[in-house]
Amino acid sequence: MTKPIPGDQLHFLKSGFVFGTVIRDRYVSEISQRAQTITLTAAMIKGTKNRIGESWLDYLGAPDRQIERWGEEIFRPGPAPEDLTPWQPNSPEADMECDRRRKAAWALVDPQEQAEAFRVIERIFGRTATSTTINVVRGAAQ
Repeated sequence: MTKPIPGDQLHFLKSGFVFGTVIRDRYVSEISQRAQTITLTAAMIKGTKNRIGESWLDYLGAPDRQIERWGEEIFRPGPAPEDLTPWQPNSPEADMECDRRRKAAWALVDPQEQAEAFRVIERIFGRTATSTTINVVRGAAQ
């Protein structure tokens, strides 16, 4: 683990981590979003330190220490990998993203494009569970 320097990047593995930073010379708290990448500035690094000089950035590149402190790994050095989704698998966010994509797929006019869109959705999210909305008539005004 090395001390972060201005220009270093990190990405979050978990949404909901509250962290302190500096924006426009003001100390603020932010809430992480999974797959979010941030680029550190000198002011941000300085602004993360508490009154005794400790920072959440002290845990960057130290997954074991993060697990010891927070019970899980929250962030890693570098930009977010392209395959890191903004949602956790099997989470409410994943369900909402799947629903959003299904709605967009149903709106496609070309049957081949629509079928391909549903294949992609199934490949990413798996088969959709049967729900109580099974009796909704497709194409009917809602």
